[in-house]
Amino acid sequence: MKKFYSAIIVLAVVLAPMDSVHARSGGQSWLLGLDLSYIASKTETVINGNTGTGESGTTYYDLSLGYFLGSNFVVGGIYSTLNRKNPGATVSTSTSGNALGAMAGYVFDNGIHLTGSYFLSATDDEYKKGSGYEVDIGWRSFVSNSFFVGAKMAYRSIKYTELQGSPGFESQTHTTTLPYISLGFGF
Repeated sequence: MKKFYSAIIVLAVVLAPMDSVHARSGGQSWLLGLDLSYIASKTETVINGNTGTGESGTTYYDLSLGYFLGSNFVVGGIYSTLNRKNPGATVSTSTSGNALGAMAGYVFDNGIHLTGSYFLSATDDEYKKGSGYEVDIGWRSFVSNSFFVGAKMAYRSIKYTELQGSPGFESQTHTTTLPYISLGFGF
């Protein structure tokens, strides 16, 4: 997977336009972006000489819509989902979550962007009533008048205050740092 991310970043750098307005927003007022990330993990546990293994994969999707106020400042909304798959030898499980919030950011002339988001509501499987924030640093380049590619690194922290079926539960905070591949359109 690291090779895939590296290839996308190299491709984006090679195709980077020299026109700063084009790098920032493609000359458009609106940006619709889809950010994708996939994390796979394997575990191996040895107990009393018996070895057990496990695998899991989590896919993250962030869908954002932003409007440029002036030439570099963007405001909008973000909807984020996650899907976890744990294929097992006898039982496979799948869980999901989502978050909805507002975002604001600044896009530099070379396509680098800093974005902050606040999630007003979030769920993660049995965790409910979540809220939190995300901070992104990334880069995008328009490869045509309306289509862009790029990458970002996201730091996200969401605190959940309800666990389904657990009356004494107070809170749990999920904090992640994730690399994303970015695709989208300016219009």
